[in-house]
Amino acid sequence: MHNSPCPDNPGAVRATDIMVRDVLTVGPDTTVAQAVSMLTQHGISGLPVVDRAEHLLGIITDYLLLSMLYHPELGETQVSTIMTKQVITVDEDMPIPEVARTLVENRIRRVPVVRGKKVVGIISRENLIRYASGTGEGSSRFFLPTPPPHPLSEPS
Repeated sequence: MHNSPCPDNPGAVRATDIMVRDVLTVGPDTTVAQAVSMLTQHGISGLPVVDRAEHLLGIITDYLLLSMLYHPELGETQVSTIMTKQVITVDEDMPIPEVARTLVENRIRRVPVVRGKKVVGIISRENLIRYASGTGEGSSRFFLPTPPPHPLSEPS
């Protein structure tokens, strides 16, 4: 599921302006044990799974890998067999408020930033919060025109 940019505000800060460009990724043949090791070693909560052309195939998250603790025999399983394949992404030109809306409405912790099918960055909740709290006038661009659902409401 890909969210397209909103061209109605050309001066807005875009995903490309705050994304992490040096994205840690794994290939589909990476084992679950290797993915867990990378997550813990780098202190991150998710890894895009990409092919050799860096096209997004799926994503592995700490939440998904947490369930693997009950099945240690799956440590040598390839991530391609357990990854989430329907990945929500954003375009590199998407305005930051729309990126925030994407994370909130889909209740996700991070979103890969793509150019076509290629992963060019990633934005986490922490990146958005840091941007919103660390920019004086810029933070006003962060506010969404229509509030997302209340965090305690049931998903639709």
